[in-house]
Amino acid sequence: MQMDAVDLLLKKMTEIGYTDPSRSTVTDYRQLESELTQQGLIPLNTPIWDEISRTRQTEAFFGVCRLFRERLEGLITATKEVERIFEQAISYAREGRLVAAIDENQIPFRQSFFRLLTKMIETITMFAQSAAMSTEMYYRQEGYGTLLAQQSESMVGKDVRVMVYE
Repeated sequence: MQMDAVDLLLKKMTEIGYTDPSRSTVTDYRQLESELTQQGLIPLNTPIWDEISRTRQTEAFFGVCRLFRERLEGLITATKEVERIFEQAISYAREGRLVAAIDENQIPFRQSFFRLLTKMIETITMFAQSAAMSTEMYYRQEGYGTLLAQQSESMVGKDVRVMVYE
């Protein structure tokens, strides 16, 4: 289940002694949002950005994981609602009237589908924005430049190694 993945991530972060990049690397979250949006790196959604930036400032990345868990729970609930609508629609399908029932709003399929789609979009947006924020904070802290540039000047021509945690 999706919650297990979040729990495993939090457990692993604790085990390896994960620490957030210094919060001092970003002092103006609104400006960062504007720049990342202008570069086409994240979708514009200020309410979600504000929620992530507030959480990063007060609870670090562990708090952002809590936000992801809440979003995933919302997705599960919305998915179950669409499933419930489909179960109700079986009788229409058996009578060959499913498409008409949906088109004529006799069953609330589209309403449920749009709620699910909105939850999906919000969750993907939150993930993209959080990932961009975290990456920018990390790049700044480690001196690797910024997402707003194609490549860090300090890394041009250098052998870059990736650390993998098992």
